[in-house]
Amino acid sequence: MNAAPVSLTCVAFGNEPAAITWNDGTRDLTNTNPEVTDGAYEDYKVESVFAISAATSSKSYMCKVKYSDTVTITETTALKVLNAVAVPTLMVAGEDATQTPSAGSSITLKTTFASITSSGMSHTSSSDNKVTLQLFKTGADTPLSEQEITDTSGTEHSFLLSNLATTATGEYTVKAVYGSYGSVSSTPYQIWVRSHTADSSKTVITGSEVTLACTFEGDTVESYSWEMKGTTLEDGGDYEIPAVTWEAASNSLTSTLKIKSATESADYVCKGTYTTGTTVVSSTHSVTVLGVTMTSSVGSFSVSSGTAFTLTCSYTELASGTTTISWSKDSQSIDNEVEYSFENKPSDHVSLLKFSAEDSTPEKNGVYKCQATFGSVGSHEAEVTQYVLSASPTKVTTYTTPGTTVTIACTFHGSLNTATSWFKDDADTAIVPDARFTVIPGDKSGFSRVDKLAVSSTEAADSATYKCSNQDSEATQEFHVIGITTNPSNVKAEVGKKAVMSCVTTETKVPLKVADISWTSGSGNMDNTEVTFSSVDGSSPGFKVHTSSLTIVGTTAVESSTYSCTVKPSSDDPFVVVSTSASFYRTGLVSSAVTGYNGDYIESDQAEGDFSEQYTVTFNVYKGPGIESAELTFTDTAGVDTVVQQVTGTEADGVIPISYTPPYTEQKSGTLTLKVAYTGFPVDEDALLATQTVNVHSYCKVSSLPTVTHGSWSPASKVDFKGTATLTCDADYFSIGSVVQCEHKGEFKITAEPNCVAKSLMICGSISNITNGYAVYTGESSAKYQCNDGYVLQGPEMTYECDTTTKKWSVVTADNPSGVAPTCEESAAAISRSEAFTVDFQTTTEYCKDADEVTKANNALLAYFKSSGVAFCIDANYCTLEDFVCSWADNKLTIKFSLEQKVRLSDSSILADTAVSIKASTITLNLDSNKRRKRETSFVSETIISDTSTTCEADYIVDDGACVKCPLGYGLSNGACAPCPIGFYSDEVSVSACTMCAGNFKTLSTGSTEVGQCLDPASLCSVPPATENTGLTPPTGALLVAGATVSVSCAPGYELEGGTENQFACSSNPISPICYRKCDISKYSEEELKKLNMESLQSNTALVHDQVLNMTCMDGYESRYKMSYDLYRCVGNKDAEHSVIEITACTKKPANSLLILGLCLGAVIVLLVILLVWCQLKGKGRIDVDVGRSANTSTKL
Repeated sequence: MNAAPVSLTCVAFGNEPAAITWNDGTRDLTNTNPEVTDGAYEDYKVESVFAISAATSSKSYMCKVKYSDTVTITETTALKVLNAVAVPTLMVAGEDATQTPSAGSSITLKTTFASITSSGMSHTSSSDNKVTLQLFKTGADTPLSEQEITDTSGTEHSFLLSNLATTATGEYTVKAVYGSYGSVSSTPYQIWVRSHTADSSKTVITGSEVTLACTFEGDTVESYSWEMKGTTLEDGGDYEIPAVTWEAASNSLTSTLKIKSATESADYVCKGTYTTGTTVVSSTHSVTVLGVTMTSSVGSFSVSSGTAFTLTCSYTELASGTTTISWSKDSQSIDNEVEYSFENKPSDHVSLLKFSAEDSTPEKNGVYKCQATFGSVGSHEAEVTQYVLSASPTKVTTYTTPGTTVTIACTFHGSLNTATSWFKDDADTAIVPDARFTVIPGDKSGFSRVDKLAVSSTEAADSATYKCSNQDSEATQEFHVIGITTNPSNVKAEVGKKAVMSCVTTETKVPLKVADISWTSGSGNMDNTEVTFSSVDGSSPGFKVHTSSLTIVGTTAVESSTYSCTVKPSSDDPFVVVSTSASFYRTGLVSSAVTGYNGDYIESDQAEGDFSEQYTVTFNVYKGPGIESAELTFTDTAGVDTVVQQVTGTEADGVIPISYTPPYTEQKSGTLTLKVAYTGFPVDEDALLATQTVNVHSYCKVSSLPTVTHGSWSPASKVDFKGTATLTCDADYFSIGSVVQCEHKGEFKITAEPNCVAKSLMICGSISNITNGYAVYTGESSAKYQCNDGYVLQGPEMTYECDTTTKKWSVVTADNPSGVAPTCEESAAAISRSEAFTVDFQTTTEYCKDADEVTKANNALLAYFKSSGVAFCIDANYCTLEDFVCSWADNKLTIKFSLEQKVRLSDSSILADTAVSIKASTITLNLDSNKRRKRETSFVSETIISDTSTTCEADYIVDDGACVKCPLGYGLSNGACAPCPIGFYSDEVSVSACTMCAGNFKTLSTGSTEVGQCLDPASLCSVPPATENTGLTPPTGALLVAGATVSVSCAPGYELEGGTENQFACSSNPISPICYRKCDISKYSEEELKKLNMESLQSNTALVHDQVLNMTCMDGYESRYKMSYDLYRCVGNKDAEHSVIEITACTKKPANSLLILGLCLGAVIVLLVILLVWCQLKGKGRIDVDVGRSANTSTKL
């Protein structure tokens, strides 16, 4: 075969040849080819072998056997060699061709060979056209596979090796057997069958030891390595990777990776690099690590107290089986503890332990464990130390006095791995310990530690806020040095006056607020004391000095006492600083009293008598530390001071009485002033001044009232101040000015001249009575109402007149048809009442230029009031002059002042009467207008105006200066009480407005007091207008219940027509009757008629309209109509001239003929008169017969 080794053997028999040579026809090959080997001559033969290592061409080779020089035998043999392509080749065929198949795979080996014919040779027999292809693995004698093919079938064939095992690794050759030609073998072809095995996936508990192994077979592994997450692992540390080498015997290499503590799930990759082709193979080993981890929602296991957080226990998902979770704190299970909040989320593989802000407290410091049991695999737990960082107290204020040592402490909770730093106020640098500041670290106990800061020899500058800081926790303490620099000193207090003790602290740092500077008494009695507190800036910035003052008001207690102040910086801290005590003496007036009189004032006319009262003023004063001196001065209302002789009584229980009883001749209104100087206290500054006002009023003597004919006064002798005397008249007489009041200086106030008049002259009779008051008649037809002392008239004060037509007082109106009198309402005491005055003086002299002149003007005004007596409320000590202001401008001096009422504040008349008196006067001020020349100038007032200001208690209104509530039937209107108008009512005493009737109902009059007085308008009628000279009662416009009676009255000189009723029923359309003028015949007395030869009128004085007067002539006389009588008719519906009746005298009768004629004519006249009267009565007409002459305006019938 081409390039196949060939051996040619030449055997010589017989004698031993001399030489055997080989020749290829061109050259001798014996010497050139070392492959010729001659064998030993034995048994008459010898062999010569010509070995050709690679036959490449066909040749004939000759073997020459030389026996001797003459004998040579030549044998020729032909060597046929197939050409070069006839040597088969071997390779892997297919798309996945590789010399390194994996175990279990299949490969196809392809062989290429040349046919005999293609080699230029021919078959010698039919069997020569068969070629047998045999596949051998090196070292095997038996082919693995063989194929017999014809020479013409082609030159390329393949062998399939399937399901390879690593033992299939080796060299493979293909032998092509060409029948009788022999065989040709291919060059050996190496195949490496590689196998790489790895462990299966493993599931372990975190922290477990895990060993992984991978095996490489079938090919020599040049190197190997282990990787995780792309990182090559090295032997050592957390891993062990023993060094191993290729074992030729097993044709394999096994590498192991020991994970000493598996903490996370991962894929571990084992890589090997084969020597052949430097191919890298790898295997992946999955390790699932089951375990739990714990995290905090705030990112740290250290949180500040009060911070909400959540511990999250995350566990690995278990492929199959159930995972259970349990929690513990400090090795104690907390799964069932109500103070913990859990939430399990299996789908998210987490369990939550939640802490709210309220739960986040130092008590939650501890070791928390979360344990997960992973079915049968095992369990794992994670634990964390949770620190709830805090420092306490949150804020504590510590107090001390100067020069002491104070230790403040902070308690820290948490990990406590660092030292505590202390800071003062807002300093950025911690306090450096020195001789005065000592930092004392504490010992850790569990999760707590107490660290301290000691400050010695404290001073005011040490007052500050100290902050202790450790890790993220801070606590603050206020440290303040406080003491008392000014202790209270001895004081005394008078009754009604004040004494003050002061207690002053050292400087304290802002914002320290002294919670309390309290005071205590040695007697335990703190009544009538007041405490005030103030702060001022200290000498150092940011510091304050606090002062507390104890104001002591004198009381009736006799004993003296001691007081001390206690400074308490914080209401919650027991720390206090106590001052030294100071003595307080109860001094001053215990009480004062005026005895010896009855009522509200002293009655005296400064003469001893039946009605004068002699009074005694007694001052009871505290003895205190002792009375050095006492002086009693009486100041009258004119401002004159007189030192009087007091009587000092015997001390009893620390109280000394000092009294004074004036003689009758010295009894007058004024003020007694007692001046007492106490031992140990300066007289001028601390003397006791006690006053007692005495009001002496002279009673009024009834004898001073005018004597009234037909009347007498009661009471008969005297009337008290503000009392009244009443005039009582005889029967058939009526009193005018019947009530007079006793006023100041023993004088009666007479508003109308007292008189008794005949009742016949009082056309309207008595006016309606008034409650809590009385009516005063100022004339026969006028009256007004006045209220008793202490009462105020509601509504305007007015004078009522008598209506001569209706004979009713004008209190009867359309709105008040019943003539109800106004009400006197009781006056309550005012809170305050004053009258402000403005007085102008026209003058070119400038005054009040300075304070001295203002004072002089004030004194001049007081002098005028005292001398003139016009300001009698000042004289009576009922009011004082206040708020004096004086100015000059434009040739006008203006003074302003007010009179402030001090007593009897329920009586508004005191100030009102005084104001009337002052404004009715002319004020004269005698002033010194030139200091150098002492020239006195008088100023005379031109105008005086005033205004009253009254302040009342709640629910009262000011009515003409008085404090009142509106009575029943009255309501508030324009700031005053007024009767409720028609259609309104008020059913209570109040200051509210009247209530309107519902449904448009009406009341019959003003001043309605209940809702039942509201009536349906349909049931009412209105009194119609009265005709001229006619009066209606109730008057026109008054509302009445339909059908009610209306009375008719005529004006004097008028009367209703004869036969007309003087009343009518009020209806839907009422008409008032008519009053006609009366015909006055009162002048015709009996004597006057005799002169006219007529009989008397039988007491008739007047005729009504249309009334006929029949006059009878005396015997022997006849009328102008020749009759024995005469007729006169009253005409009242015309003017006054037509109402005059003039009676014509009767004359002597003539002779008989005349008598007969007269009788006839008389008869005719009588008939006519009868007819006329009958017609008038029937209303059918009237016949006027005018007979004879008339010289006047009378009508004759």
